[in-house]
Amino acid sequence: MINGFQIFAKFLVALITLGLAAAVVKFLLGWELIPGLDPIFMALAINPVK
Repeated sequence: MINGFQIFAKFLVALITLGLAAAVVKFLLGWELIPGLDPIFMALAINPVK
């Protein structure tokens, strides 16, 4: 059972690493490897309350 969780954890780390690498490639080169991927740096809009 513990071996199954270790395999799942390695798969999860690999998936997160690939997603982060795809986001960096999109940010630096403009190549969209995963369609619909959100930008890695999202600009925050500051709307002052009047």
